[in-house]
Amino acid sequence: MRLLSALLCLLIAGHAQAEIKPGVMIDFAAGRSQHSNSRTSEYDAAFSGQIAYQINPYFAIEGQFVALGIVSPLFDSLTTMFDKEAYYTPSANYGVSAIGSLPINERFDLQAKLGIGRTRFESGRLGAKDYYKTDSNVGLALRMALGSHWALKIEHQYFNQAKVNTTLLGGQYHF
Repeated sequence: MRLLSALLCLLIAGHAQAEIKPGVMIDFAAGRSQHSNSRTSEYDAAFSGQIAYQINPYFAIEGQFVALGIVSPLFDSLTTMFDKEAYYTPSANYGVSAIGSLPINERFDLQAKLGIGRTRFESGRLGAKDYYKTDSNVGLALRMALGSHWALKIEHQYFNQAKVNTTLLGGQYHF
């Protein structure tokens, strides 16, 4: 634990060229999601992949895919296979977002996200078809530059129609 704390302090204290320049960025993240509906409130694993174009230091456009729940749809299908009513779980979202960035200092910047996409809802019940809904999402992120190309990002997003909160930690590469 002390070694991890020391490495974190070195990363924060070290000098990095964190100037955000126009260009393509990709990032991958993992974390957890929390789905809340009238039947349950459960935690699940979440993953995301994003590709973005940084237009200027303050604005970017992003395409994203977020797996909202990996484990729940699998276990729900085992427990609701023969239910009379179909119970749907949000499983994935893909869409586009506008991202605003506010540089805090040379290393950190705060990001706000507003997006729209399609959310897939899955049912484990036999004969029930999956369906998609248009969904809006909002998010906040803290980005820490680790050099001129790499960054670490922690992000929280809320998906409105799916009623899912995600908290993700990931790496970002700026070309």
